[in-house]
Amino acid sequence: MKRLSLPKQRILKKNSAFHEIFRFGKAIHGKYFSVFYKITESNKIGFAAKGYKNKVQRNKLKRIGREMYRTHQYQIIRPIHAVFVVKSLTLTKNYETLVNDFDELVKSLNSECCNK
Repeated sequence: MKRLSLPKQRILKKNSAFHEIFRFGKAIHGKYFSVFYKITESNKIGFAAKGYKNKVQRNKLKRIGREMYRTHQYQIIRPIHAVFVVKSLTLTKNYETLVNDFDELVKSLNSECCNK
């Protein structure tokens, strides 16, 4: 079984990297998550939360997004630089609903990336 970790060197931190992906990348939208991505040579992932000005709730949304990615990272076929945006509706839903939506997002991402 593969180890489910998310090392710090694989996380996007620079504002310029986020802007580049939002500006020049492609997007796939789900009900609770969206992903903006660019196909590259390595995996780098960023997380953003939309819809809340409250820091505590915004950070909780990002933690949910990181956990979803961490448990599904080996299902993504091609190396990408991506920003996962967690929508505010996420806080009111149960874990199974979020997992199902994230699974659909990953399937869409793989079909989009493999067609290139």
